[in-house]
Amino acid sequence: VSYPPTFGAQYPRLATLYGDLVFFGQSRIMSKFYSQQSPVYKYRFNIPDLETSNQSYYGAGHFQEVVYVFDNDQAPIDTSSGATWNPSPKSPAIAESISKIWVNFITDLNPNVDQTKIPIETPEWPEYKDGEQNMVFDLNGFYLEKDDKRAQQIEFIESINSQLNS
Repeated sequence: VSYPPTFGAQYPRLATLYGDLVFFGQSRIMSKFYSQQSPVYKYRFNIPDLETSNQSYYGAGHFQEVVYVFDNDQAPIDTSSGATWNPSPKSPAIAESISKIWVNFITDLNPNVDQTKIPIETPEWPEYKDGEQNMVFDLNGFYLEKDDKRAQQIEFIESINSQLNS
């Protein structure tokens, strides 16, 4: 990922540290912990909004998947934040599929849906404890990825987590 020079030389380091401390690290640590006691299904939403889709350093923002979870295929504009959702022709099928996956999880405590009931081919979503994988929701399809990005750094965060919370 490359950042605009106007962000400054230290921005890549700070953005990575912030992401590890607030999002990626805590998500992985909590998934490992809770998956020892209950089924955990972890995902990564990878569909940026229209305004940031050409700026790879932004990626998909927090809460952007909600429009898909509620099967809103109209590519709405959230006027309160000014964000525009990605109006890809694939969005309606993605929204329908994600919504049905969520409903299945709510009703059966398992997100795996009969493939004949959703328009996007979706791999079997394993519990997190069975290989520590994320389901990735992407414009180009849904797939599984190993949840090991920046493993060494996040293991370090986990080792000092109690000190960070004091």
